Amino acid sequence: ILGKHNRIYEHRILRVNYTTYDVRRDQDMINAHSAHCNIMVLTRCDMTGGLSYRYGRVIGTYHVRVIYNGPGRIDYQQHRIEFIWVRWYDEVGREGIDPNQRHLPHLRFAPLDDDDDDAFGIINPSDILRGCHIVPRFSRGQVHIDNSGQSQLARDSLDWKEYYVNRLVGMRP
Repeated sequence: ILGKHNRIYEHRILRVNYTTYDVRRDQDMINAHSAHCNIMVLTRCDMTGGLSYRYGRVIGTYHVRVIYNGPGRIDYQQHRIEFIWVRWYDEVGREGIDPNQRHLPHLRFAPLDDDDDDAFGIINPSDILRGCHIVPRFSRGQVHIDNSGQSQLARDSLDWKEYYVNRLVGMRP
């Protein structure tokens, strides 16, 4: 794969279209540089084989123009590839997030220094179900009392030890 002009382009806003519970169309606007930066994606639960949700904070929205020159190449046309850089949350207490549970899920960010490289991910924008409202669990306190984080890119200086997924409200800009 060859990157055209060796550039990656950043976008400020990502618009996610979805269908509401009453079968209407709606749109969430995700901005990595605002409070409206959290998303939810569908994932397969390893234990049950069923589906559950995974939550993440969007760090950046990008696209790149590429030319494929490998096996099976048809032409030298450029193609636009869009991708989202995400910092993942992990659920506190148990694996998988059951959509039928009766309490708000507790989350925390995946550790930045973890060896399994699960703290960050690159995803296709079409994998995003919608934006979501994630609020700090204030009673647990902040991770860094002095507001100095490990990474400027991860924007972890103001992280809280735990968060709630507020599934009872719609996210509106």
